Amino acid sequence: MTKQTGFTLLELMITIAIAVVLLGIGVPSMNSLFQSMAADASSNRMMREVRFARSQAINLNQRVVVCALKANGSDCGGEVNSGLTVFADDNNNGKLDSGEKVLLAAEPFTKAGNIDFKGAIDSFSFQSDGLIAGASGSLYFCSNDNSYIDGVVISKGGNIRFITDSEKSSCPI
Repeated sequence: MTKQTGFTLLELMITIAIAVVLLGIGVPSMNSLFQSMAADASSNRMMREVRFARSQAINLNQRVVVCALKANGSDCGGEVNSGLTVFADDNNNGKLDSGEKVLLAAEPFTKAGNIDFKGAIDSFSFQSDGLIAGASGSLYFCSNDNSYIDGVVISKGGNIRFITDSEKSSCPI
């Protein structure tokens, strides 16, 4: 008679039970990791798009606006979660008019949180020297449960930086 090889039903059930317990411990921490990664990706993208707008203003030697467009496709003040648009503002009116060049088209941000301008501003305009034309301010990302807060701050001098830990205490948007 030949010897049988394989697992018994009891060994298989114990292995599955151990796997279920390990997954129960690991899955919640994975959710936290994914939220943290979404926050980092969103704040890095905000930083990249604002820096791009500033560099284009200097390179093109003209005013460049970064904002979320409304449904009409020309006025700033739209839903930032739908994406930021960067355009060359030929007539300095802060609106995307026909004939003005879109330098970076809007792409939606992650659904893991909300992104918006802090305060009463709805756009940033960079002058040809890289300085802010109008109000300086910040863009924030807040996760859906407000456990992750990140963002970028743009100073009047055109300096762009990530928010500091002390600015992450509560979601301002």
